[in-house]
Formats: sequence, C-alpha cells, structure tokens
Amino acid sequence: MIPVIGVPESTVNKEKARILTKDEYLLKIQDHLESLAEIEHRRWCAFHFLRGWDVYPNPTAEKTKDEEMKLHGCLVSWQELDHVIEQVGENCKNYDRNSIIGLYDMWKELDYEIVVREDG
Repeated sequence: MIPVIGVPESTVNKEKARILTKDEYLLKIQDHLESLAEIEHRRWCAFHFLRGWDVYPNPTAEKTKDEEMKLHGCLVSWQELDHVIEQVGENCKNYDRNSIIGLYDMWKELDYEIVVREDG
C-alpha cells in the first residue's frame, strides 16, 4: 500500500515491522468498523454520483435500483440508510461493513501486506 499512496517502500523500517495477520487486522478494525463503514459508504455514493446516478426515491425489497435510469435507493447518507433498511428489509449497511472487512484479503490478493511497527 505504501507505494500506491506515493510513499517509497524503502521508508518502511522492515526490521521494526511485522506482517499483520487477518485475525489481527479484524481485531484492530473492530472498534472502528462503523466509522470506517460510513466512510466507505460515502466513497461508494461519490463514485455513483460522479457517474450520473441519483437517489431512487422509494426502494422496496423487490426493487432497490433502476440501472437504466441510474437510480439507487442506497444513495443516501449513512443515517438515512436506516430508513432504506426498513423499506427493503435488508441491512444495506452490511455491504459497507463487509467492504472494510474484505480489504485485508483484497490487499493480499494484490500481493501487498499490512504491517505494524514493533517500535511502539
């Protein structure tokens, strides 16, 4: 990940770092999962809005989006998702939570490792 965000990999002191296991990753994000999921939801909304999507006004369990019209019922704030959940009968917030949980596997698949510093 370091090279992706523009920090040369050589700045990571490999002697003072160790690779984080998936269980350790899940433990580290546990207390922050809701706020990270909310950030992920904002990112997902921005992605869709930038591509011309808009809010589907009255989503139901049968129809949450209209791909042809580029409308989606979940293109609302994190707080407003609670109302969508009531309408559709599915916890839409779990998609965002699962995206954060799945980041570890995605980075591993891309041949990156998450490291933690051992020096404090």
